[in-house]
Amino acid sequence: MRHVLLLTFTLLLMNCGDKPATIDDFRTRDLTLPTTEILKI
Repeated sequence: MRHVLLLTFTLLLMNCGDKPATIDDFRTRDLTLPTTEILKI
């Protein structure tokens, strides 16, 4: 029972914040494949 409450509380705290994180918020670089497809890594 304690683990369920802890998990629920953790999930609620993870959803709190000013705005949702986007892929641009992380340190990513563009990788262009020979097929001209661009991946963010």
